[in-house]
Amino acid sequence: MNTVWKKDMIADVVNLVIGLGLFVSPWAFGFAGESPTNWNAGLSGILIAALAVAALAIFAEWPEWMALAVGAWVAVLPGCCSSRPRQR
Repeated sequence: MNTVWKKDMIADVVNLVIGLGLFVSPWAFGFAGESPTNWNAGLSGILIAALAVAALAIFAEWPEWMALAVGAWVAVLPGCCSSRPRQR
């Protein structure tokens, strides 16, 4: 049982690092301004990192499912809600 917990813990730590990386990415890549994509990256990164901490603190399945939903949001949002106008 302890071995399974350690394997799950590694995935949660990786999720934490990814969430923090997503939070820092607008500043790391030099995106200036208060654009919606910067807000999305920052808030989604914080949410993923918080869910990873929750998954590390309690042994439940809901933080992983919530992190999956936020990850899907991060993957889909730039394609469907671009801040650039469409060209005709």
